[in-house]
Amino acid sequence: SDLTDPAGSLTVAITADSTVGVTTTGLTNSNGTVTANIAASCTATAGSLTVQVTDLGGLTGSDIVPINVSANTPPTLSYSNVNIGVGTSSTLNPGTGLSDNGSVSSIAVQNAGTYTGGISVSNTGVISLNNATPAGTHTITVRATDNCGANTDATVQVTVNQATTFKEVTSNVSPSRFGQNITLSAQLSG
Repeated sequence: SDLTDPAGSLTVAITADSTVGVTTTGLTNSNGTVTANIAASCTATAGSLTVQVTDLGGLTGSDIVPINVSANTPPTLSYSNVNIGVGTSSTLNPGTGLSDNGSVSSIAVQNAGTYTGGISVSNTGVISLNNATPAGTHTITVRATDNCGANTDATVQVTVNQATTFKEVTSNVSPSRFGQNITLSAQLSG
């Protein structure tokens, strides 16, 4: 405020802007409290705004307001390793994330490595595995990209365990004859 005019009667305006990629809207004076909405684009850089105050008599005063801009950070996403049986299905929730300081614009399986079973990832970062093959340890990479183009590659090791198969071998020869030679044959598959 000034000595003659109430604080709410003063008008405010931005007369200079040295920022790049910063938008200022809704500049208001509410009884001496000056507020504005300030939004930064993905390529915004720091700078300053010159705010001018004008009283009812046309007298002006101004001040420089520094505007600091934090760099965009990539999305947050990680997974814990998982074990799954050959031919089975499973879902894997993110260990951290999926989150971003802006918004996540895409998420996709970037690389399935040596894993050849079915795989997909939801827009919340949940990985779905089905018909898991082949047996062994596989590194899968999921990429999340934010609205500014920054990305995070999250890897997960999927160990596909071969199912243990037991086959019973039987004989029709009576075990009551000690010392008798028998021949057993078996055909295993799977």
